This record gives sequence, structure tokens and C-alpha cells, in this order.
Amino acid sequence: MKINRNLKPGMLEHYADLLEQGVLPEELGSYHKVSFTGEDAIKSPIYEDPATYERFRKSLFDEYNKAIELEEIGFNIVKMRGAYLVEREIPFLVMKTENLVGYYRLTKSERKIFDKQFDNQRNLAKSHGWVSDDFDNYKQFNCGFDRTKQRVVFIDAEDWRKK
Repeated sequence: MKINRNLKPGMLEHYADLLEQGVLPEELGSYHKVSFTGEDAIKSPIYEDPATYERFRKSLFDEYNKAIELEEIGFNIVKMRGAYLVEREIPFLVMKTENLVGYYRLTKSERKIFDKQFDNQRNLAKSHGWVSDDFDNYKQFNCGFDRTKQRVVFIDAEDWRKK
């Protein structure tokens, strides 16, 4: 399955080719890696093993849908631009690249803004039945601060769930 939300035609296939060739710069997360290509960030599994692709395909599809639902309620989460979930190929999500700064790199005044927005976003999500361990345990992870727009942006919807 291919989902193109607002990418130029052929970009999903182009990114699939680049991932297959292993030519994209990447940063490792817990279970995924993220490659940056200008305005897009591509999230794919760390383990490029066809036996694990099915599990990751489902996980990425679920994350894509969760992020869309969260965005629709006004939650600040990275914009999903597409998903490539083709059998026997490397599955991946395409997200809009955000210029974010981590919590520990913020000034004292920015942290105040961050903390207030974080709480507001938590309340918004909870009021719509969403929960995540990120709220209670990981304020400094899985989100960042956009200094230009002065807002908190969440970057990972994988562990979100409806109550």
C-alpha cells in the first residue's frame, strides 16, 4: 500500500529506491531510523530484514493513522506526508521536517513556554481520549520546540493509544 498525502508524484518510489540503496544519512532511534532529505524526514525500521517488515508495516501504518487523527483535533504533531507499505520492501513513513530544538537546549524563558504548551497539548489529547506514556514520563523526548513558531511539536505517535 502507498499513501501519498501531499508529496510530488513519484517521491514515495524515489525514497524507496534511496532507502534500498542505503544512501540516505540517518539517525537511530529505539526501533527506527530517521533519514533527512531536505523538507522530508523518512522513518524506517532499523533492521532491514524482510522477516520483520510485516510487523513494522503494521506499526508504521498505525502510527500514520494516529498522527492524522491527532492532527485533526488540533494537536501539534509532525505532518504526515506519506507512507510506503509495500510487501517485501522496506516500509517507511514520510513526515514533514520540522526545525525543532530539544528541551535541554532551550533557554529558561523558552522552557516556560514549552512547559505551558506541553500541558495544554496533554489536556487537548486527553480530552479526546488519547493517552501516551510520553506525557507522564518523557517530557523531554519525542517532542521538540519550534523557535520560529514558538510551539511544542510532538514527533512520534507510535506509543499513543485511545482510552
